[in-house]
Amino acid sequence: MAEQILAMMVFRILGETIGSLSLTKFHGIIEVGKNCFYRLLARSEMNWRILQLSMARRFQSIVRKENAEETEAPKCYIVNDTTVAKTGLHFEGLSRVFDHVLSKCILGYKLLLLAFFDRCSTYAVDLSMHREAGKKGGFSLSKKERSMQFHKERSESNPDYERFKELDAKKNDNVVKMIERAYKFGICAAYALMDTWFVKPPLVCAIRKIAGGAIHVVGRLAMGKDKCTLEIIKNLLNVLAVKLCINVADTLENLMEGTQTVSELEAILMCTFAHSYLVFLQIQK
Repeated sequence: MAEQILAMMVFRILGETIGSLSLTKFHGIIEVGKNCFYRLLARSEMNWRILQLSMARRFQSIVRKENAEETEAPKCYIVNDTTVAKTGLHFEGLSRVFDHVLSKCILGYKLLLLAFFDRCSTYAVDLSMHREAGKKGGFSLSKKERSMQFHKERSESNPDYERFKELDAKKNDNVVKMIERAYKFGICAAYALMDTWFVKPPLVCAIRKIAGGAIHVVGRLAMGKDKCTLEIIKNLLNVLAVKLCINVADTLENLMEGTQTVSELEAILMCTFAHSYLVFLQIQK
């Protein structure tokens, strides 16, 4: 099995598919036929998540063993999602998902990826696939289109059962699980870097609870007027309110009354962070 997995990795790196094994230029490289690879991919008992985590940890071990150049700079997790487009309707769990690049809905999945960055290299640590229910439900598919999808009965004891459940899980919930899993696996980072639409107060709080607050979230806070977000803004403003001469009470009151826009408040916060960074640089010198 190890030979098959390594062979699949090589073929994907070369941009080839399993079907390419039947071509003349790959004939005789390995002793098994392409059907062995298809059977491996279809195995319900195969835990691909543990395999990926193990490969990432093994890579780190090899780097340390070979005395590769390391840096003292803080390591970080990178969280991002992207669209995986599909052209057919027979894929299991398929839905129409919104593509932010194309600004429209397309057939496919949302791929949620957790990567690890150590300043020298970046590699994937964990991932999950998601679908979107749609505004009217039914995953933005007709009843006929849904009936065309592949379906399979699964045992709750198999890894693929959990994978299928993740299709309908909230991405932010999965982010926390993936980071917690990676940290327990020994792939540790000091920061979690993510886009604005991930940075919500519940997610930040959940990540801060991992490993006793060892991981900090780096990302632009999604600006809103909900109570939890305003409390975070208030705490941020209080930190350097004296240095920047900011009246916290008036700032929040103006925001709620609409006399101060969110953009203006963002500008205030940006000045606050910029000032903090300049102070930090002076201390470092």
